[in-house]
Amino acid sequence: MKYILLDRTINQYLIAGTVLSVLIFVMLLLNNYKQSLDYALKSFSRITANKVKMDKSVEDMDRIKQAVDIALPAGSSLDAEEVILLTLDKIEKRINGGKIVIRDISKENGEVVLPVTIEMVVDDFSTLADSVARLQSFVFPYIVFNDLAISRDQSRGYKGVVTCTIDAALTFPDLEYAEEMQTE
Repeated sequence: MKYILLDRTINQYLIAGTVLSVLIFVMLLLNNYKQSLDYALKSFSRITANKVKMDKSVEDMDRIKQAVDIALPAGSSLDAEEVILLTLDKIEKRINGGKIVIRDISKENGEVVLPVTIEMVVDDFSTLADSVARLQSFVFPYIVFNDLAISRDQSRGYKGVVTCTIDAALTFPDLEYAEEMQTE
C-alpha cells in the first residue's frame, strides 16, 4: 500500500514536471516568436520611413531636374554666368524698388558664384518674410545667404517701413568644370 501511494505520487510529480517543462518550452518559444515579430515590425516601420525619405528625395531630384531643364533648355547655349545673370534679373523684378549690388563672378569648387547684396524696403514683416522665402525657393541657381540685416523706421510708429539687407551669393554648377570631370 505504501508503494502504491508512493508510486502514484512519483507519477503525479513526473506528469506535473513534464507538463511544466512543456509549458516552459512553449513560453520560451512564444517569447522568441514575439521578439521576432517586434523586430520585423520595427524593420517594417524603418523601411516605410526610408521609403518616404527616398520618395521625397526622388521628388526633390525631379524638381531640380525640371528647374535645370527650365534654366537650360535642351540645345541651349547658355553658360552658367548667363543663367545667373538671368536669375538676377528675375530677382530684380520681384523686389520692387529694391537695390542690388553685385560683385565679380568667381569660379570656386566647381561652382560659379556671384556675390550680391540685396536691399529691399517693404511695409511689414510678412511681406519681407514672403520675399525672403521666394529668394530661398530658387533651385538653380540657388542662393546662399551669408548675412541678413533687418531694420525698421520707427518714425511712422508701429507700422514703420522695414528695410532688409541681404548679403548672399547666387551659385550655379560650373558646367565647364563638370564636362572636364566627365572627360577625365
